Amino acid sequence: IYWHFKDKNALFQAMCDRAFLPMEALLNEISDAPQKDPIAALRQLNIHFLKLVSSDSRQRKVFDIIFHRSEKNVDLPYFETEKEKRTECLNKVQVIIDNAVASGQLPPETDTWIAMHANHSFLVGLIGEWLEDPNAYCINTHAEDMVDMFLSGLMTRPPLKKNPPSA
Repeated sequence: IYWHFKDKNALFQAMCDRAFLPMEALLNEISDAPQKDPIAALRQLNIHFLKLVSSDSRQRKVFDIIFHRSEKNVDLPYFETEKEKRTECLNKVQVIIDNAVASGQLPPETDTWIAMHANHSFLVGLIGEWLEDPNAYCINTHAEDMVDMFLSGLMTRPPLKKNPPSA
């Protein structure tokens, strides 16, 4: 199939687009709709991501390649060009968390930027580790419990904005 693509980067780009587009579509749907329950929306998004990767062998293979079988270097400029798209998606997740603050689900002093990064790190770490040994447990079966555990921690003890050090 390599001959269908201009180069290795074009092949990698097409592979990643196929994996990320379904998740981006749900993120856009959630972030474009008015949210009565932003934490439930974040929960839905996180569970969808975990179940999609764990139950779809194509998705699993793509994420395994991204996490464990590719080097982020000049041979794959995809990673550099993807930073903008990644930032856009993370900003949409932060808006969901901002909405949780606005609706009173999280306190006003919540550091939504840190909460967004913690959520992203939770998901990326969970998938990355699970891909190392998918037989260790069924992530599809435990996705809801894992996400609920993370969100319970976020709601019980959210990261708080830090005062800048005084000079």
